[in-house]
Amino acid sequence: GYQLEGIQRLKEEFDNKKLRCLLVQATGTGKTRVAISFSEVMLKSQQCKRILFLCDRRELRKQAHNSYKEFLPDYPRVIGSSKTAQDRDKRIYFYTYPAMMKAYENFDVGFFDLIIADESHRSIYNRYRHLIDYFDGLIVGLTATPKKSISHNTFSFFRCEKDDPTHYYSYDEALQHEPPYLSQYFVQGKR
Repeated sequence: GYQLEGIQRLKEEFDNKKLRCLLVQATGTGKTRVAISFSEVMLKSQQCKRILFLCDRRELRKQAHNSYKEFLPDYPRVIGSSKTAQDRDKRIYFYTYPAMMKAYENFDVGFFDLIIADESHRSIYNRYRHLIDYFDGLIVGLTATPKKSISHNTFSFFRCEKDDPTHYYSYDEALQHEPPYLSQYFVQGKR
């Protein structure tokens, strides 16, 4: 359903020569799974050779790596660190933003064909913006932040016309689906 639609929208936008896309999905609705499936589409169609997956924290990097390992086991991958900084023979690279800030200049600007920027609403500004701008690859931003809460700068960075992301799947849509994809949450003591 909505995940396939997200993949299709990304593919259409990039086929139409767009360079940046923004995928907005509620927490728990599978942003990483969409990123993996889209990566597979791009790798199998030979539209990309190498992918960079960027995220905020080491734990998220590990989770993303494990998910890619499960669903795309045939593509060599590496978790970026000082020990693996010279590695250039993998297909999928996983870095935290801080680790890539220390390593990005060791990569050619065209080394990555696809860059997936997780939690992009907060990570692409200030010191990390230069990192994203450095590379020539296609960029997919992932965020769970509801459309109305995303700063206008996120939309302009991903070149989204009329503050409209490439694909949007809200928390309310996930709750209202039959059967629901998500369960209603309650803050303890506030029912």
